[in-house]
Amino acid sequence: MSETIIGSLRRVGQALAGVLGLSRVSRSTSENERHVAIQTQGVIEDSTDVWQPYGLQARPKSGAIAVQAAIGGQQDSLVTILVHDRRYCIQLVEGEVALVDDLGQKVHLTRSGIVVEAPVVTVKSSNIRLGVGPTYRTPVCVGDTITGLTSVSGGAVSGVIGASPGASNVTVS
Repeated sequence: MSETIIGSLRRVGQALAGVLGLSRVSRSTSENERHVAIQTQGVIEDSTDVWQPYGLQARPKSGAIAVQAAIGGQQDSLVTILVHDRRYCIQLVEGEVALVDDLGQKVHLTRSGIVVEAPVVTVKSSNIRLGVGPTYRTPVCVGDTITGLTSVSGGAVSGVIGASPGASNVTVS
């Protein structure tokens, strides 16, 4: 390669190095707008925008690593385009997806189904439909009363949960 081409490639590399960088999150705020304060070589950028995918929001914890981009190569136009925190990653199989938090709560789209792990799951809806057939499987307690559910066939479901000892299926009677 000629010295001219090598010199040009070096200049392009140096220019790109000034556009993207890694920073450590020192703190985050979440008010009307989504901002995160980024610690970069001892300087805190209190209003660095965090760009997040449509429909997803996260407020990173201190210590997470942020990828920042200088829009137009201008350091005074920094935006955070990605925040990653290895402390809260889980092991995934190729093709799987998960949402996780620092408390160990997760929604995990596995190869065999969806797993939700949390101490409490709240569903807000005026109409809940459950089931893939006539049998509903769920870890409910025998003796629990259920009302207001609709079966897959459209019929109303209500009654008291019953099951045989050690059974994986429950009945409503």
